[in-house]
Amino acid sequence: MKQSIFLAAGAAVIFLAACNRGGPEHIQAGMWEMKAKMTQFEAPGAPAEMLGPMQAQLNREQTNRTCITQDRASNPLRQFREVMTRGQPGAACTTDEDTFTGGVIRIRVTCRSTTGQPGQGSMTMEGSFTDTTLQARMTVNADGMATGGPRSLRMTTEINGSRVGECQGAPAAPAAPAPSGNSL
Repeated sequence: MKQSIFLAAGAAVIFLAACNRGGPEHIQAGMWEMKAKMTQFEAPGAPAEMLGPMQAQLNREQTNRTCITQDRASNPLRQFREVMTRGQPGAACTTDEDTFTGGVIRIRVTCRSTTGQPGQGSMTMEGSFTDTTLQARMTVNADGMATGGPRSLRMTTEINGSRVGECQGAPAAPAAPAPSGNSL
């Protein structure tokens, strides 16, 4: 769960940044370095085996590099929706806000359970970008999670990215997996 959150966050920010309508038309294709740091994690009532590893990640920066092709950057909203809804069976997700104007990133996705079990969650992402840099904050809130897990979850991750060069023939990274273990 630890790294999948960071990978999903980084991929989502890169894809979203490519959708700007006011500043640069899109981020530059190429090799991007993403740095993510979870700054908040709360899950009242969660078992220690879930809390311990997540709390150990607090304020620890993780870095990854990914090759973003021009094709992948051409439809960031589709990519973002795929990242956010993958791994959420039994959830109906909607994009409540999707602003990509003048270098501004402001996204809000809400998911509700469709299995008859109570539960809902939301993810917001706010930030800014140029064609070669980006900064964003991702906040995840979930309530009414599955039996045996926490009743609520709150997590905040800070993301900074920069284009570091060409991909040098490296294949584009696959879409990042969705956060796991948080079924609605």
